[in-house]
Amino acid sequence: MSYATKLAEVSRTPQYIVDLHMTRCANHYGVNNKPNLLLRSEEFDNAAWVQVGTPIVTANATTDPLGGSTADKIEDNDGAAQEYVRQDSGVLAAGKTVNLSVWVKRDTPGTVHLNISDGVAEAANLAAKVGTAWTRLNLTCVFTGGASGNIFVRLRPTDAVNAETGYAYFWGAQLTE
Repeated sequence: MSYATKLAEVSRTPQYIVDLHMTRCANHYGVNNKPNLLLRSEEFDNAAWVQVGTPIVTANATTDPLGGSTADKIEDNDGAAQEYVRQDSGVLAAGKTVNLSVWVKRDTPGTVHLNISDGVAEAANLAAKVGTAWTRLNLTCVFTGGASGNIFVRLRPTDAVNAETGYAYFWGAQLTE
């Protein structure tokens, strides 16, 4: 477990990294020292990520983009039901603009689905074709002042529209304002 992950576990208050020449820590923080609003951004098997449906989450299933072994596999094995992981950021959505980014790859090219929402009515979605190389996907959501609820992030390893089964590897999710 990295130092930055340990800090996020202790408190949701903004944490900033001191350069300790720990290349793995850079992933826990967005650009310009903005804190990552997500906990356990490399551990999708952790309880911070709620499993919706019955996805199969395999920790440390493949080599991550930095050459380590911390990328997790998320599998939808039931095409009839939506299976994904989600996290409540604990941040109220009203009037916020947030950006979600995450590294994704598949063993065979296919579609993955990312979602940011307030859990009620406002949302941004991205269905992206990804291949066998690591790709950093980005999604921005601009919430109105009338948005209610907290900001939720959903990561789905398959297309949300078509009844598909399959899996994808995810690593380094970031949600920043």
